[in-house]
Amino acid sequence: MNSAKRRFSLFLTIALLFVMGTASVFGNWRDFLPFTSRLPETLIITGNYAKSRLLAEVAQKRGRASIMLIAREDGEEQIIYMENYPDAEMISEDQLIEFLAVLSPDQVIVLGAGEYVPERYSRIVRGRYPLVSVDGDDWIKNAKAVARAVEDRRLVERYRFYLGQFIEEQIKRAEFSEDIPMRDRVIAP
Repeated sequence: MNSAKRRFSLFLTIALLFVMGTASVFGNWRDFLPFTSRLPETLIITGNYAKSRLLAEVAQKRGRASIMLIAREDGEEQIIYMENYPDAEMISEDQLIEFLAVLSPDQVIVLGAGEYVPERYSRIVRGRYPLVSVDGDDWIKNAKAVARAVEDRRLVERYRFYLGQFIEEQIKRAEFSEDIPMRDRVIAP
């Protein structure tokens, strides 16, 4: 009987290692185990601008991150929470503290300086959750900082790839469009 228990334990251990090994080839092994699904570990707050949003979405794709966009339209700010693309939820600023308490992220990354995310959002987060502020004009360096924060070694490589595709598309659009002013025709990385 003791031998049967050992064989069964060995079988379960090998099966679990096989599942984790197979899952690691395809992505995050925790996605294959049902008891590990929970709210995102990281919340990325950024403005609704091309490079910052692209970086946030690349970090969200492989990691356990969700995005909160601060979008400005006609002088008004809107807070848009995106847990999984394309699902989005509007949040009022009055509900933000309560929403963050329910979400309870392990860390918050504020991506972009004051022009992307107004300082008052950093003040709301600071002291409640570990805060990582990433701002700068070099988006590859920003990607490296986000990669360290979310512990994703390949994030920078993926961001570079998608940023290159984005810039290529912008150049193509600029070549075929008379409506785009000259100053906006080429977007530097």
